[in-house]
Amino acid sequence: MVESKPSAKPLGFYTKENAALNVLRNTAITGALGGVTGTVVSVLRASPIQPAIAAYRMVKGWSAFSFGFFAIREYIMQPLTAPVWPMCQQLGHAENIAPSFFSGAVMGMFSALWLRRPVVPGIFTMSGICTAIQLVFNEFKLGLLRFMDESGTIEDESAKQPSSSLPARQPLMPEHSEPTTSKPTLYEQAQLAMKKYSPIQSISDDEYRARLLERQREIDAQLRLIEEELYERRRAMSIA
Repeated sequence: MVESKPSAKPLGFYTKENAALNVLRNTAITGALGGVTGTVVSVLRASPIQPAIAAYRMVKGWSAFSFGFFAIREYIMQPLTAPVWPMCQQLGHAENIAPSFFSGAVMGMFSALWLRRPVVPGIFTMSGICTAIQLVFNEFKLGLLRFMDESGTIEDESAKQPSSSLPARQPLMPEHSEPTTSKPTLYEQAQLAMKKYSPIQSISDDEYRARLLERQREIDAQLRLIEEELYERRRAMSIA
């Protein structure tokens, strides 16, 4: 009896096998960015604090926050939000949006309590910042993947071209290929919905002329009614 192989998981789905790697990798990247930011800010502001000390403080703060954020996202928020928002587990515009939002809210609460600041503003501020950063990262990731796919396609096409300068022989009978219909993306669906339900619609010259004629007929009908009403009133006044 042949055993059925498990189905492949979608790209971008985080499992327990790579959760620890994601936490450590993202924490290291965030800490490095914090160090660069601290150095640049210290130099631009001409701060009396040495750039190395400012970089160390930024690395320490950003690493502590990012470690808690990514640990909560990978081990708590990912399993909790996966059944509710499965699109957040796949590669796309909504990848990790919900887990990042709730993880940012939790870290905002902890940070506000640690710094003795108002809790509610801290929750909304950090959740909004984390969600915005995740959105920007998703768009950058998709753009990079799209660019890599296009570059690979161009290289494949150039490799398939014949090396001789003679043109390739064309087939005697044209091949009839069935048109491929691709499912519109989420962005294209949003554009179609906006065009359909938008109060401002683009129309052709014939449609515009037809609408003007229809409006003119409506105005003429209203003028006839007003003239009839005036005629009746004048007649009633003359009789009286």
